[in-house]
Amino acid sequence: YMGEHSLSWPFMQPNNKATRPESDELNLCLLCSYGIYIPNTLQWLNDGPPGFPKADVRRIEQFENAPLLSCTVLRMGLFFAGSTMFVAFRGTRKAEWDDWKESLKSAQPNSIPGLVGMSHSGYDKLASLVDLAPFQEFLKANQESKIYFTGHSLGGAVALMVTFKLLASLDAGITRQRRVKCVTFGAPFVLDRMACDDIDKSWPGVVSTYCAEGDIVPVFFSRGLFEERN
Repeated sequence: YMGEHSLSWPFMQPNNKATRPESDELNLCLLCSYGIYIPNTLQWLNDGPPGFPKADVRRIEQFENAPLLSCTVLRMGLFFAGSTMFVAFRGTRKAEWDDWKESLKSAQPNSIPGLVGMSHSGYDKLASLVDLAPFQEFLKANQESKIYFTGHSLGGAVALMVTFKLLASLDAGITRQRRVKCVTFGAPFVLDRMACDDIDKSWPGVVSTYCAEGDIVPVFFSRGLFEERN
């Protein structure tokens, strides 16, 4: 699912002045999706990550590492900036490739309530490991709160599926306020065209995806989805 704001790599640079959706939040999504790869993310933030504007780094007031013990390859981190939570999922690393291969399954009927079409069963399975209750409570506790799910590569695919599962579980009033969004970088496709069209109708403007020109990840790691539909 490529969303409505699919841009090439130059638009991802922190200092680029091109028009883009909510540029401050986009910069923080990029910061968080990078930082979740760092073993000691909190120390990395405290030291001042090179290449990121200091003003963006200072907006991160708190970081919580939320490991998912039932899946060693899926790391999730919570970054807090005021009333906004940024939830970042780490992509695969070379040493974990054998574990990630198990998640690269084929398409399946969409498991997201109320949506039609097909989803990628591997990413759906990983997303199902994430407990949605803390996010639901976070949104209900403060009417000004927002959540951005983000991730790079396979982490972005999980972020997409978690976003859709959370939206399907929320009251219509919260979804209409667009307080839940997803920003991914170089993520694989997770839904077929029928499901994408349904997403656009149900939750317009929720997803923004960014891919480098020539990046093979979005297609290569979605082969099962396309093969099943074709």
